[in-house]
This record gives sequence, structure tokens and C-alpha cells, in this order.
Amino acid sequence: MDKEDTSAKIKSLLIYNFTRNFEWPTKMRQGNFVICTIGMTPGLKIELDKLAISKMVENQKIEIKSVEKISEAGKCNILYLNDENSDLLASALKSYKNKGTLLITEKAGLGKAGSLINFVVLDSKQKFELNINSVTKSGLKVSDKLKELAITVYK
Repeated sequence: MDKEDTSAKIKSLLIYNFTRNFEWPTKMRQGNFVICTIGMTPGLKIELDKLAISKMVENQKIEIKSVEKISEAGKCNILYLNDENSDLLASALKSYKNKGTLLITEKAGLGKAGSLINFVVLDSKQKFELNINSVTKSGLKVSDKLKELAITVYK
């Protein structure tokens, strides 16, 4: 297994664990649990597709939706922007403010720029930043357990 595959597997497991450590508003707990992605490595796409087949979020089926623009995304429980699409962060924050969407990014500095979760690599290990202020603005509630595991950042 190469480095990208390992990274993709770890990220998909973290994303699934996030589904269990955030509380979504009632309106977001109906229909499918939608993970929208804008830009994604093939390895992560494969891992998320496996997740969608084998797991659920409470009573919701997981649906992976790949889009090219935020305007195409619609309802998303999670919106994932890869590093090449990080310039869409401000627009995503505006579009999904207080709508119960977990915004995940993967580029240095985006945690402090307002992303709710930002994947970072420290000492060759996959970690994640959690922006508490952004979580509050999103309409989500985060578990204390996840707060303990995260690198906490503030905007």
C-alpha cells in the first residue's frame, strides 16, 4: 500500500469518526447523510465509496456526491474541499453558515482561516485542527471527546 492509499484510508476513517462526534440539527438527520466533495484524490474517492457501502450514520445511508462548484452541492452534511480547491473556503463558509454542514479542508492555515476541520500532517502523522468558533457558527455541536483529540484553533 502506498503513502497516498494509507493517507486516504486514514482520512476516510477520520471522516466517519467525525460523523459520530458531531451533532447535526434535526433537519440534517433526514434523508441520506450526504458527503459532498470538491476535488478529491482517487484513493480517497475509493475509500469514501467503501464507507458509503458498508456504514451508516445512525439511520441514514451515506451518499458521496462529487461536485465541481459549491453552487452544485446543495444539502451536505459534510463538505470536503481538497487543497487545490481551498480558495473556495470563504464562499463555502458563507453558503453553509448555520446550516449544519461540517466543512473539512486539507491545507495548512485553513483551520485558522475558518474551516471547521482541517487535516494537517505533523511529525509524519495525520492530525486535524478543529476551529471551535467556526463550529459554533455552523449550527453543529462537537463532542468533548473530539475536542480532546483535535488541535484546537480559533479564528
